[in-house]
Amino acid sequence: MKSKIILTLLLLMSCYLAKSQTPIASFSFDNDLDGWTSENLLSNNEGFWSWTSKGKADLGIYWNGRDSIYSTSLGGAAVMDGDGNIAAGIGNADTPFGTGLVSPLLDFSSNPKVFVKFNQYYRNFNGETRIEVSTDGGNMWDSYPVNNEVLQNVETSAGDEQVIDISNSAGSVGEVLVRFVFFGNYYYWIIDDVEFYDEDPSPQTFPTRYSDSLEMYGYPFEIDSSNWAYIPNELVVQYKDGVTATERQALRDSLGASLKESCVCDRLELWEFGVAGGDTLSGTGNSIGINEGTKGAKSKPIVDGVDVNRYNFSQFNNAANAPNNWLADIPDGILPAPADAIRIGILDTGIDYEHEDLVNYIYLYNQDENCLNEDFIGWNFVNDNNNPYDDHSHGTHVAGIVVKNLEDNNPNCEFRIIPYKTHDYHGTSNLFDVTCATYQAMVDSVSVINDSWGFYGDSSIILSNAVDTLRKYDILVVTASGNDSLDLSQNAQYPACYVAPNVITVGSYQTPDIQHSIFSNYDPICVDILAKGRDVNSTVPLYYSGTGYAKKTGTSMSAPAVTAAAAIAYCSGHTRYDWVKNNVLNCAQKISSLSNKALDGNILSYNVPCLTPTEEVFSAHSESFTVYPNPFFDELSIVPNQKMENVEIQVLNLTGQVIYQEYISDWTTSSVKNIFIPKIPAGIYVLKVQSGQYIWSHKLLKI
Repeated sequence: MKSKIILTLLLLMSCYLAKSQTPIASFSFDNDLDGWTSENLLSNNEGFWSWTSKGKADLGIYWNGRDSIYSTSLGGAAVMDGDGNIAAGIGNADTPFGTGLVSPLLDFSSNPKVFVKFNQYYRNFNGETRIEVSTDGGNMWDSYPVNNEVLQNVETSAGDEQVIDISNSAGSVGEVLVRFVFFGNYYYWIIDDVEFYDEDPSPQTFPTRYSDSLEMYGYPFEIDSSNWAYIPNELVVQYKDGVTATERQALRDSLGASLKESCVCDRLELWEFGVAGGDTLSGTGNSIGINEGTKGAKSKPIVDGVDVNRYNFSQFNNAANAPNNWLADIPDGILPAPADAIRIGILDTGIDYEHEDLVNYIYLYNQDENCLNEDFIGWNFVNDNNNPYDDHSHGTHVAGIVVKNLEDNNPNCEFRIIPYKTHDYHGTSNLFDVTCATYQAMVDSVSVINDSWGFYGDSSIILSNAVDTLRKYDILVVTASGNDSLDLSQNAQYPACYVAPNVITVGSYQTPDIQHSIFSNYDPICVDILAKGRDVNSTVPLYYSGTGYAKKTGTSMSAPAVTAAAAIAYCSGHTRYDWVKNNVLNCAQKISSLSNKALDGNILSYNVPCLTPTEEVFSAHSESFTVYPNPFFDELSIVPNQKMENVEIQVLNLTGQVIYQEYISDWTTSSVKNIFIPKIPAGIYVLKVQSGQYIWSHKLLKI
């Protein structure tokens, strides 16, 4: 089965070098408004656009510490801060603003097609936003609506990107004015990195902001056929058990590959192609190429998985690159943990282990044999050393959410956090580092892993293998659904959409009235539960805020809240991941209006008696059945783990359509049910088994 999946991946890997389209005109707003001007559109109105060096709209009372706009250039931006204007006595809440941000004259006389691309951060109260185009010096304007889908008191993600075709108005015209128009009262519209193109700026990655940022920060990358970025000429290779060092070297030599790095007792290897010399490469070092190398590696029976070294991301940040030097000794204040402490692995940008709120919860190793040298408090996979300090802020914020929720909801739970620094100071990582850390967490006997990061495109057999291996050790993975407002049934993100029973995927809701956050990716098959992800206050390093605390927004903040709930369930003494997952999901509040965003409309609840029942019972999400094979072709089998009566079996597609249904009056543990479902498209499906009031569900992958 694995070889079939690998073959499928390889057929999709016709790769090409990432090429950036050159804009006709671009405005980064780094130092000022770049020649754009503000104008009032209503006679009784004094609202205006301005320039902000921070990329924020924080002059009024409703900003609440949100992050800056996420754009490729970061830094300065144009802002219509309605809330800030009113707070400064400019205009009032009863009279709407009407104001435009007007471009300098633009010449598109040689461009029949014109597209405008920009980053925005917009929150709506009772307003309207649009782009307008004038070809007569500002007398007449053609209108193009923006943000029609953003409802009252709802906002876009901080890194929302828009591309609008204005060819009908601006194509082949020599003197064009473009303006961003804001009508309404509260709250704000922030604009950055406005660029004009003579063809549709088709995504390099999907969404485009990932490849834009890689290019901005100088990362080398290529794009595969699924529109996702990877490190050029690098392969991640997993061997079958028992393969010798001599056999490995022979395979690398036959393909012209150099061993760049290995991890977790040589469980994984990172290969590099086209690198001459070195004692790990025989001959001249001439590479036959990564495509041929991939095919050659996967064809060998000693290889269990192979994939290009894909990028993945937590949260982009334009931080300074501070060196994480080797720790000579245990950091001050970190003490041995109780023997029964639940271990929580956080794969992220590291943790500020000196923070006063976190230092008492950092796990101190007993220096057991685990193929790492002096790993006192975790490991830095970015710099390959024993110092997992956070040079970004994201990982510290995530850790603080875990700690705060455990302290508030179950202070008697003994737990410790193990920081695995997988993401660098820009919030960027790769397949090799996150998979190495995943296996390392297994070796370190964690109970639950928090993955507040992800990638789009094709799934990775390498990471999927790791997640499946964790299941054998009863390790639960809690992962974020992502912040691109996408339907994951159409644009899957990983590890969020892995068909694995030991994964809980978390989206975001926001308060005061519980509603799905517009930035949060959604899908009732991929997303299991929603937790608060808007304006979450938590710990950050002192260099980041000066106070050690800050508010952040995203599903990255939602996932650790669920990780804390899982730790509470583990603290009850049960060790099975399926029992823990079952309790977290079954104890959730069910909101039917959100059932199209997450499974059963689940909203996280810290009902400790529910999360930690004294007896194990059959319930909606426990592993009461064995399903095989998964992935499947046309047939799969189900074996119950306990006797049941009056059972209804259904298989549904992502739209909720029932494609298979059967009733069984008496189902015993010795009775295997074979389900034959030919002629259905490849993709993700859900199996539901109902007996009385209990419903058990399981993701299926058809290939």
